Order: sequence, then structure tokens, then C-alpha cells
Amino acid sequence: MKKGLVFILVASFLLSVAGTALAFPVDFSGDYRVKFDSWHDDIDGPDAGNGTDEGSRVRLNFSAQVDKNISLYGRLGSRITWGTTAMPGYNKAQIDLYGVKISDSDWTYTLGRQGVSLGQGSVIWTGSDVGYDSKFDGLTAAGKFGVVNSQFIVGKTTDSTIAAYTATDGYTNAYSANWWGADFSVPVSDNLTFGSTLASEKINASDQKGINYFGVNATFNPSDNLALSGEYVKSNADTYNKAYFITATYSWDNDWFCIEYNNVEANAVDRGISGIGAWMYPNVGYDLDAGNKYSGFTYTYNHQLSKAAAFDINFMSLKDEGTNGNDNECTAYVQWDF
Repeated sequence: MKKGLVFILVASFLLSVAGTALAFPVDFSGDYRVKFDSWHDDIDGPDAGNGTDEGSRVRLNFSAQVDKNISLYGRLGSRITWGTTAMPGYNKAQIDLYGVKISDSDWTYTLGRQGVSLGQGSVIWTGSDVGYDSKFDGLTAAGKFGVVNSQFIVGKTTDSTIAAYTATDGYTNAYSANWWGADFSVPVSDNLTFGSTLASEKINASDQKGINYFGVNATFNPSDNLALSGEYVKSNADTYNKAYFITATYSWDNDWFCIEYNNVEANAVDRGISGIGAWMYPNVGYDLDAGNKYSGFTYTYNHQLSKAAAFDINFMSLKDEGTNGNDNECTAYVQWDF
């Protein structure tokens, strides 16, 4: 962790000096997180996967306003894991997001390496974490057609692990993929919004056909304290091509509690790029790829300790259809924003 922090401090200094020399301001923001994971995964048999690990993560965002409509952005990230089953391959210290944003009236165009999410994240949700998760290299455009909120993406992800292309072994030998996609959402009332997503993915190193995705989603806020949301996605894979999730979140004072149910068939979404993909949604549950689908509940409680600090605890119990056992995982962290 010391090396990562030194890397970030040195890079921050260099960016500040560069911004001063070029006569434009450089703004910084970010967060620091300490996390604990524990899991009991007996899907492949008794005690097939049990362990704990701990880790820390630093994300430092910077942006520079070059002129009224053009800004530069980037992120420095550092992570480290330790514990009984720590994964040293995840330890990183790097600039993992960078590019330029151009604003024009109601539209914003972003070119570079970035995080991307379409709809509520079932089709593609990537770029948030540091190190091992995929990033998106390309062009995105976000804006409005009247009352319709719209987003378009074209580019490629830095890795991909969809089940339809079996010549992968997860994170260590994943293929990049070309993507294009769009999503649209319309508020039909003060507390109800409907959306739809269309996207296509083609694994660069595969000679198989591309995968197309279509999704619909909705968000409903029956009160100031309660939010309900969900998304349904279907791919053009021949079998096991449907997925959905639904959530209910109740908030009060400085707290919120969320219940989420996922039901994801094996070929419905890219397992490494989707926010509910079976190699990304579970915290450590890499064994959720032997059956035809996984399903189960996730419970999350979050407490705002102060204006800058929050505590979060998450428990999930997931089942892989066609296999025995469950993947039970618990994650807790404290995060400070700055």
C-alpha cells in the first residue's frame, strides 16, 4: 500500500505542476476504502472454496478545464490485498482512466478510457473499480432528445469473459471485445421512469458470431424513502439467454437497506462485463459458471458515519442451477471520500 500511495502522491504533484504551467486549473477528488471479504462456496462440493481476504483501495480523480467546453480527465488507482487467501495479481498502481470531454449544449462527448454503464448495468457496467475490472476504450455521447435521456457508445472493452466463448479462463486470459450500444430512458411521471437498452458485442479473438443484447428497465419511487427498480435482458444466444434483477431500497436518516434478487442464465450477459455477470456480481464466487444459471438474494446495509465516511456491509447467498451447494459471501468496508 505504501508504494501505491507514494505513486499517487507523486503523480498528483506532477499533475498540479503541469496544470499550473499550462494555465488551467486541475481539480482533485477521490476516496480511500478498507474492505474485508469472507466466503463459503460449496457449489463444487463440501468446502470447495472457503476463505477470507482484506484489502485497501485508493482512487484519485483529476479533471482540468481547458476551456469552456473542453476538459481533460483521469484517474490514478491503487489497490492491495492481504490475508489468508489474498490475490496478489490484483495489486495495482496505475493511471487507469484518461481522456477528454467535450460539452455542446445538452450533450457531452467523452473520448478515451472510461467507465461505461448502459441501462441499469445488466448489459455493460465496467470501469468503476481499480485494477482487475474491465475498462472501456472509445467514444460515448450522452444527452437528450426532448424528454428522452439518451446514451450511445462505440469502442471496445479491455477484456471479456462471456460464457458463449469458452476459450477463456476468467481474468487471466480474457479477450477484448468490440462494442456498440445505446440506451434511452423516459420519465413518465415524477416517480416512474422506463428505459430500454440495445447493444452488440464481438469478441476480438473469436471466430464466432457476435452477441446482441436487448433490455428493458424501470425505476419507481412510491415514497421519498422507498425506491424499486429492475431490469430484464435477453441475448440472441441459442439457449439460456435471459436474465433479470429486481431491487428494493429503503432509506432513512443516514442509513439505507437494499434487497436484490438476481436470476441470470448462462448466456444472457457477458460474465465479466455485465454488472450481474456470474464472474463479476459475486464478490469472490468464481465457481458460478458450472450450471445453466445462478440465482439468489443479496442484502446490503449502508450507514453514513460522517459527511465523508460510510460503512457498508453486504451478504449474498447464490445458487448455481445444475450443481449442489451455495455460494455464501459477506463483504464489509469503510470508505472515506476526499
